[in-house]
Amino acid sequence: HHPDDGNIYTAIEAWLHCMRDPDFFLPPGKPRVLLSESDFTNPMRKDGGGVLIPQGIEKQYDFLYVNQGGAWNDYNRNFTVAKECLKVMAQMGLKVCVLSKDLSVDRELAPYVKSGNLVIHQKELWRDFLKVIESCRAVFTASVADASPRVVAEAMSLNVPVMMNRHIVGGWKYINDKTGVFFTDHHDVRASIQKLRSPSFQAGLSPRQWFMDNWGPYKSSLRLHAFLELVFGRARLEEVKRAREDHRN
Repeated sequence: HHPDDGNIYTAIEAWLHCMRDPDFFLPPGKPRVLLSESDFTNPMRKDGGGVLIPQGIEKQYDFLYVNQGGAWNDYNRNFTVAKECLKVMAQMGLKVCVLSKDLSVDRELAPYVKSGNLVIHQKELWRDFLKVIESCRAVFTASVADASPRVVAEAMSLNVPVMMNRHIVGGWKYINDKTGVFFTDHHDVRASIQKLRSPSFQAGLSPRQWFMDNWGPYKSSLRLHAFLELVFGRARLEEVKRAREDHRN
């Protein structure tokens, strides 16, 4: 970390955060609210850039795993754990769409690419990527370091449940019996998959409705506005609003 980071953290008056245990990361005595960028995902979006309303696309894959390759992606998408879990999925006979890391060059995973259990999908424009999400029965999120996994909010908007790493920094608040399941590593991923795919659990899933009931741009904006008003006061917010409008003019 940069030596000035501590001074910056101390100077910040209030925090928006995504963590289970903010006391471990944030300075004491400062106002904070559990609010992430992904909370503002609009499940009603429908334009040329992309559609987050389910389109009735036929399911082709059991899971989607996003990792575009390279050191940063392997770290952020937790490929060390994901790789072992992908083996389990393939051994269970599942079909996993991988976007877009080339697993055919991985000695341990290449046989599963050849068998058709791991299907490498090329990188897409965002509007087409959303169609890939909807073509999957669930999204597999192995990440731990991810602060706010946007793909999870996008999947839920498209009514696709999520299997998420229990130790993820941000996004954990999205997972419940209506949206998906947690797993830890390759030792328990089989049990998590079986739970997610069981008819009784499937009957209770409604990820899109849950996300719309709890998050999205309107509800998240209300949370943010209420937090800022409590912390800074209405007069200061109005002053900032006027300054912004003056700057635009």
